[in-house]
This record gives sequence, C-alpha cells and structure tokens, in this order.
Amino acid sequence: MHVSALLDSAQNYNDWITNALIHFKNHFIARLCSLDKKFPLHLWDKLLPKVELSLNLLWGSRINPKLSAYSQLNGTFNYNNTPFAPSGTRVLVHDKPKTRDSWAPHAIDRWYLGPALESYR
Repeated sequence: MHVSALLDSAQNYNDWITNALIHFKNHFIARLCSLDKKFPLHLWDKLLPKVELSLNLLWGSRINPKLSAYSQLNGTFNYNNTPFAPSGTRVLVHDKPKTRDSWAPHAIDRWYLGPALESYR
C-alpha cells in the first residue's frame, strides 16, 4: 500500500471525526437552548447521555447505512417501551406514601434528564 493511500485514508477519517464533533456540538447547543429557563446549571452534564442516544438514533450506521448507529450497536430502539421526552423538562415525580407525610403533596418537582433504558418496563 502506498503512503499516499494511507494519508488519504487518515484524512478521510479525520474529516469524519471533525464532522461528527460539529454535529454533536450543534445538537447539544440546540438542546441547551430549548431547556427550561430554571434548569440548574449543575445538571447540564447529565444531558450528555440523552444527546448521544438521540444522535445515534438519527445517524446512519457506517457499516449498514439502512440502520441507525444505535440499531447497529444495540438492536432496535423500542419507543413504545421507553418514553423519549425532551431533556430538561420540568416533571412531577410521584412521592411514595412511605417517604412523605399523610397530608403532604403526592409529587415532587424535578427535571427529566433522559430515559431509563435498563429499568423501564
């Protein structure tokens, strides 16, 4: 193999990596711009797994272009079993009777950060 072929291959790989980083950055900035205004700054890093998941669902696989990158690695994503709401959304989480007073509110104000892939249904 000629040196020029190796250099072209390395340049194509670098271009792909640069393109992927640009897409990730743009996707993450768009996600940050659509957050609730009261979303706490210290939770921004918790949004990264959801951003990665959504990008892998959108991107085509380099091995099989008919599949998403997520499907290539993990199999089909089942949207019926895993809710996929926008990250950073304010939610009310049920507070179990054992952890609250009898006349206390039955829900706690929290933030949705991403799907529970291992524990939901």
